[in-house]
Amino acid sequence: MKVRARTTHGRLLSAAIVAASLAIVAAPSAFAQDESTGPAGDDQIVLTGELLVPEGETVGTAVIFNGDATIEGTVTKSVVVFNGDVEIAGTVGDD
Repeated sequence: MKVRARTTHGRLLSAAIVAASLAIVAAPSAFAQDESTGPAGDDQIVLTGELLVPEGETVGTAVIFNGDATIEGTVTKSVVVFNGDVEIAGTVGDD
């Protein structure tokens, strides 16, 4: 019984060390992704309600489920609307 308990403890310790190592390695790449929004801007996703891209604002892709979209600014990729209407007074790249 003692040998089995030590083996289980050793496995848990090994798993904890591996998890901590992966967290340390993955952390810098996660921070690097947050710092660069890129020229396309961030994507905007709305589940219910209204999606608005105001004049002077740029987003990558705009997606809304169950609501209307109003694009007065710039969408560099696509606008996707499910169960709603879209009004484009700005610019959409992939329309």
